[in-house]
Amino acid sequence: MKENQDLNIIQFTQDLRVPATISKEEAWQRLEKNISNLPEKPNTQTRFPIYTFISLSIAASILLFIFYFALKQAPTKTFFFETQSSEVKKEILPDSSIIFLNANSTATFTYNKFRKKREVSLSGDAFFNVRKGKEFSVLFGGGQVNVLGTAFYVSAYSDRFISIECTEGKVWVEIDNQKVTLNAGEGIKSFDHILSEKFTVNEKDVKEKLNGVFFWQKISLAEIEELIENRLGYNVILETTLATRNFSGELLLTTPQSFLPTLAAAMNLDYTINDKEKTITLNAK
Repeated sequence: MKENQDLNIIQFTQDLRVPATISKEEAWQRLEKNISNLPEKPNTQTRFPIYTFISLSIAASILLFIFYFALKQAPTKTFFFETQSSEVKKEILPDSSIIFLNANSTATFTYNKFRKKREVSLSGDAFFNVRKGKEFSVLFGGGQVNVLGTAFYVSAYSDRFISIECTEGKVWVEIDNQKVTLNAGEGIKSFDHILSEKFTVNEKDVKEKLNGVFFWQKISLAEIEELIENRLGYNVILETTLATRNFSGELLLTTPQSFLPTLAAAMNLDYTINDKEKTITLNAK
């Protein structure tokens, strides 16, 4: 402001001359009087009252609270699926992922669209084709599988026998606090809480399980016993010495009559079936 006043004084006084009839002191007094009568430059600076900032802050806080409350209170939907023995169901989930639920299995899917949370609790066998998106988790007794978007098979009727096979993409597996990453074409299993080495899987063989056809490169009779009991609901009485013997090949696990002749011939066994008491007895010949 002072610089503007100095400039105005210079411009105002450039052409002034002190009249001969007055003294310099009187001329200076008249100059000061003229300067004091100059109009002041209006102040055009815009100022916001403090209450405006307070109002904006309160509004922002309210919006943040509403967003947080909506996030916490967003409804989580639950879907329950179940199959009986020799039954397979295809279920399309709200996120467009697909579950093929194998025989004698249950699955509970929880989904929060706002938070994109996708979670399945599984007891039994299922093939998953997961649409890409936020993390998709499959929880079961003894562990879990986490993926973003892929295809894989989970066998987890109980925490005693668990098998995970990946046919597309990549899955992160946790079994008994042990973490493993499976790529397409890889599988892993756990029996009696002992984790196996990775093994090779074929997509066609994996999907054939939905038709009741199971193929193994190497599996113990004790593991087959566990699968039969959970899948078919029969109590298997297995001679103790046979538990660790291994079988390689294919079995049709739809009824006891569908697989026992093949298994008995391959392993040199005798068997009896009691449908009334739902028991199967296996002995060495």
